[in-house]
Amino acid sequence: DEDVTDEVYAAGLGIVLDTASEARISNKKYALCKEIIKIDHHIPLENYGDLNWVEEERSSCCEMIVDFYRTFDRELQLDSEAATYLYTGMVTDSGRFRFSSVSGDTMRLAGILLDQGIDTDVLFANLYLKEFDMFKFESYVYDKMCITENGVAYIYVDRAMQEKFGLSQEDASSAVGYMDTIKGALCWIAFIEAPGEEKTIRVRLRSRFVYINTIAEKYHGGGHACASGATVYSKEEMENLIRDLDAHVKEYKETHEGWL
Repeated sequence: DEDVTDEVYAAGLGIVLDTASEARISNKKYALCKEIIKIDHHIPLENYGDLNWVEEERSSCCEMIVDFYRTFDRELQLDSEAATYLYTGMVTDSGRFRFSSVSGDTMRLAGILLDQGIDTDVLFANLYLKEFDMFKFESYVYDKMCITENGVAYIYVDRAMQEKFGLSQEDASSAVGYMDTIKGALCWIAFIEAPGEEKTIRVRLRSRFVYINTIAEKYHGGGHACASGATVYSKEEMENLIRDLDAHVKEYKETHEGWL
């Protein structure tokens, strides 16, 4: 995290992880690098690297890194701290190993990390325990959320709500996870009003069974088949997105069985 001069970037190799498109790369100085490697597991939108290693069937980018370690373990070292970071990435991106992208190899790679002596008690305490005020926010979401006729649950977290509960943007985004156990709802959305003068609303999209990434792409976003992000710039555009998803879920329910 220390400042690096532009000259160092210009002579260096940039490795961009877990990012499908250039617009989402956090450090914009990546473009200065002499060479760029892209390592990602999202549906590919842009091949911006000199070398693009993309495996969209993987449950996480961390899983790919552990596989890299397994392949070159004679040349590489892995300590418990690095193993903890990688395991955390695998656990969280796979929904605690619940998503369909989890394979037998996912678990074998996770086992390599566990063999390094990860303190899972501490890890999962940090993942699951919440500040008391977050429970108040969660109950507020349950009270204010809406659901469409065909099963799209959604909540709008405006700036006033964020200030009321002292939420960061990341805290506010967690609202999308509160709606994932509603029977009959195959898609759930959190609209998060972003700080700043312009009317920018970040969108967190999640679904069960039905693929939503193509609709996310229509609204300035993208991502995984059942977990995507987008951006809208008005209440009207937000309502259009809800209507599009509601029609999409309706069509899925009419043409598929076994969706609970």
